Amino acid sequence: MGESLKRQAIKGVAWSAVDRFSVQGIQFILSIILARLVAPSEYGLIAMLDIFPV
Repeated sequence: MGESLKRQAIKGVAWSAVDRFSVQGIQFILSIILARLVAPSEYGLIAMLDIFPV
């Protein structure tokens, strides 16, 4: 029939972890780039707005 339920669960957790870490890594890199491109006061405003999830 296929893989066992345990194996499928492990694969699902692994892919979820890869997804979460890749998204956080991309957000970190983008925040560094953004910090270099905008003024400190603008970056502070963006950081305050970033607290609220969309």
